[in-house]
Amino acid sequence: MAIAPAMKKTTAVLSIAFAGALGLSACGSQSSSTTTATASASASATASASASAKASSAAATTSAASASATADVKVDKDGNVTVKANDGEGNSADVKVGADGKASVDAKDSEGNSSKVESDEKGNTKVESKDSEGNTTSTVEGDVIVSEEGGWTIQGDEGQVAVQADGSWSRQDANGQVAVKADGSWSIQANSGLQATVDASGEVTSIVGGEKADLKAPKVPAKPAQGKATPVKPAQPK
Repeated sequence: MAIAPAMKKTTAVLSIAFAGALGLSACGSQSSSTTTATASASASATASASASAKASSAAATTSAASASATADVKVDKDGNVTVKANDGEGNSADVKVGADGKASVDAKDSEGNSSKVESDEKGNTKVESKDSEGNTTSTVEGDVIVSEEGGWTIQGDEGQVAVQADGSWSRQDANGQVAVKADGSWSIQANSGLQATVDASGEVTSIVGGEKADLKAPKVPAKPAQGKATPVKPAQPK
């Protein structure tokens, strides 16, 4: 099960939500209004994934979607925009874009996974995700860079996360470094002295500075709205 809400399911709803929020914010409307928009997306829908109100470095995510989606858009007298969107299939997103350039997205999918993305006026992004069982993914705050191949990187004061187009990923932070391959096998070098490698089946092939019983799979990095590639879930040690 995916940790972050499934983008394939939420493409239509996020497309309408972002288009409405960013479009109205740019217009700088000074009157309060409510608009209901209905769309049928049966081919390729593009979700603008920039959480910055200025959308200066927006990346695009494209996937096939078929849904009847609605979005309620409200603009207050100060130019702040709120969008509540639903694709009719259990996937929803609440988008807020402030006149000051700050933005946030709360998204939930039909499987119970949720994700919250916050961005400030400088484009710095914070991501928090939970799966349907309440497990929280790891987050690193910082600038998001998306490659043409679909991989992405977050570089911040707390560390760095790099995800390749095939879903393999690595993380380096104050606790050490982790590398996960596309097949789910992984290795860890912790600052505590723990070093271990685990194959795709979950078999611990080597371990130093710790016990197998205490070894846990690293948390999957939370995928930002801009990211295309979904980080692979590492194999749970046996």
